Amino acid sequence: MNGKGFSLLTIYALFILNGVTSGIGDILIYRWAKTSQLSWLLAAYLVWFGSLLLLGFLFRMEHFSFGAAVLLATLIHLGMSLGWSWLFTDYQFSRLELVGLLLATLAVICLELGRTPEASK
Repeated sequence: MNGKGFSLLTIYALFILNGVTSGIGDILIYRWAKTSQLSWLLAAYLVWFGSLLLLGFLFRMEHFSFGAAVLLATLIHLGMSLGWSWLFTDYQFSRLELVGLLLATLAVICLELGRTPEASK
């Protein structure tokens, strides 16, 4: 549990939800760019708004510093977007991109392992 009484599993689940919803917003804006239908644009705005509200809630939990929280949310968001590209388009990742994903994952692990108990207060 952190200082606000939330379990680590809950915090990471909410970060994943935030990354998935912001990634869905990207996918919706991509659909709008391809079709020019206003409904895709409005849906993207709505999803992004919800994602930003969730990010604000995560900031209030105060488990991570501001910078670490933004980094983690961005990495999950990018993972969602890259997963979409890999699964639903013909995009092929280069080895350097895959190394970058591995290093980003290691960065998140280091952020969590490097936290001091006082940081969650």
